[in-house]
Amino acid sequence: MGRKQILGFLDKLSPRRNSGAMPNAAGLGIVLTAVLVCLGLSACGGGKKEAVVVRVGDNALTASTVEHWIEVESATSHGGGTATKPLPKGVMPVPPEYTDCIAYLESRATGGVKAIRNKARVECAVEYKQLKETILGILINDDWEGEEAAAKGVQVSDAEITHYLKLLYPHPGEFARHLKITHEKLADDRLLVRGKLLTGKLVALTTRNAHSEAEKISAVLARIREETAKWKPKTSCKPGYVVAQCKQYRGPQT
Repeated sequence: MGRKQILGFLDKLSPRRNSGAMPNAAGLGIVLTAVLVCLGLSACGGGKKEAVVVRVGDNALTASTVEHWIEVESATSHGGGTATKPLPKGVMPVPPEYTDCIAYLESRATGGVKAIRNKARVECAVEYKQLKETILGILINDDWEGEEAAAKGVQVSDAEITHYLKLLYPHPGEFARHLKITHEKLADDRLLVRGKLLTGKLVALTTRNAHSEAEKISAVLARIREETAKWKPKTSCKPGYVVAQCKQYRGPQT
């Protein structure tokens, strides 16, 4: 993690970042994974018992939660970080067949049908893998960050969350349109905002004695190392859900 990326992350803690409420895979999602940023992407599950695919200490992450946030991430990443209209059918890759995704890419391509179809299937699979890895990294980091915040007594109130949402969506109907397009729920966005505010407080706590940008970077990097060393051994992931934060991780898979 370099100086420019960390400074960019610190700058993103202001209320009026992109008009959306979710990072995109090519930008902020990668920075978050690298600097252990909490974005409050916790599960908003139903009543039935679901398959757990990741455990961080006593915290559990289910497959359906991962899929939910992949859908949200796909909606915002294709909008450059800001979802302004519903995605065309097929833009979001859905395994294992990727039928709609392949059809969508075929409709936008020229050349032999068989060659296009084979290439489209690969592109859909690669995009889904990237989305899944981004979301898993953020979700796991969220749990790490939440545990650290609890240990340090750092909290965010409901009033702070409501105030932030009003700053983020000041116009009538703007927030409702955002939820509809991204397939988020009100509880999802409140968790996102809670995580963002929590991160701001933790960063402030981490860098409170820093007197320069270089010292802030050093403090953040030290925190990354400490948090990773503490929580990676406590993070267990099932096959198909293993990312760099998991104790089972053995390097990138081809």
